[in-house]
Amino acid sequence: MAILTESFLLLSCCGLWRPVTWSTWKSKLYNLYAVFVFILHNGFVLAEITDVLFFDNSVDERIDIIVSLTSMFAVSVKMIGLHATRDSIIEICEKFENEWRKNDIEEILIQKTYDHNFRLYFLAYTAMLEVTVSGNTLGRLCADSPPFTLPFKIFLPYDYSTPGIFRLTVLIEFIAVLIATNIEAAFDTLFRGIMVQICVRIKMLKRRFQVAITTLEKKRREEPFNREEYKAMEEKFLINWIESHNSILSLSDYIESVFSKVIFVQYYLSSFVVCTTVYILSQMPFGGEFLGIGIYLIAMTVEIFMICFSANQVTLEFADLCVAMYNTNWFVLSISAKRYIVIMMARTLRPIVFTSGHLVTLSMDSFKSLMKVTYSIYNVLKK
Repeated sequence: MAILTESFLLLSCCGLWRPVTWSTWKSKLYNLYAVFVFILHNGFVLAEITDVLFFDNSVDERIDIIVSLTSMFAVSVKMIGLHATRDSIIEICEKFENEWRKNDIEEILIQKTYDHNFRLYFLAYTAMLEVTVSGNTLGRLCADSPPFTLPFKIFLPYDYSTPGIFRLTVLIEFIAVLIATNIEAAFDTLFRGIMVQICVRIKMLKRRFQVAITTLEKKRREEPFNREEYKAMEEKFLINWIESHNSILSLSDYIESVFSKVIFVQYYLSSFVVCTTVYILSQMPFGGEFLGIGIYLIAMTVEIFMICFSANQVTLEFADLCVAMYNTNWFVLSISAKRYIVIMMARTLRPIVFTSGHLVTLSMDSFKSLMKVTYSIYNVLKK
């Protein structure tokens, strides 16, 4: 893909995005790798489910397994969602590339600036998640536990109480968790990147309106004034702008329909993990395991924050569109054009809002509410 190449590359490394240009034999090899990743990840999930359902564990152990299982299950949902919506995601990217061609150097610079900022975000976010999972795993290994205790408690149909088999099992667990982490990073940055691309188009829409008004204003001052030519320019501008505006609205609705179900699952599962992790930390003495889980809590909080922040950024950017239109000299245009522009301004008052499963609006207010609930839980448990 020509856009969001970093996220698609990471998805490819995780066995979830076969490049569309690959030949038949490459595709077959990649499909085998994808099957391996699917079996490894979902085998890990199944082993945790088996352990929590059929084996005696203490309350703390059971809670710890459920937290890990919830996170891994969220990744499973993302894997299924990406497979199910592959064609839709490709269509979204093609619309970004084909329906919004850059008109001048300024629009190219706008695109490059946003792409550069997204690249920095991708690197920082992915690094944060990988450091988190490494620190959490290391903290579990360094915890004061009996010998041959796995960092993540799962059911295994073999004896791993010998050093060699134990190390191999720990390595397999770490690989499974690391792949899940990278899937998490790839999906989250893909969603963030698509939100960024919408912001770029809204930014371009603002600029195109300003440039068009300035051009029409200059045309009106020309001597001799050609009324027919001016009217044709006005009509062309209005048609192009309305089409671009409708394109953003329809594309936003389509993106919401593609990502809504997966984001719904992620939002609520991540919220559950954050609240449960706060409970675990409130019962745990300070040490290596405490630090590992604490870092994990921060990462999960950042994950929810970025989902809400990304959607909220689009809402704010679109809300500013009406202000940007009003701040131009649109009132110098013809009466018929001014009527159309007033209608266009009124249409921009309908905000672009992304919802999670049609229940929760993805915004900073939603994130604040979740943090208040988490803090209340912490205060209750502290007493």
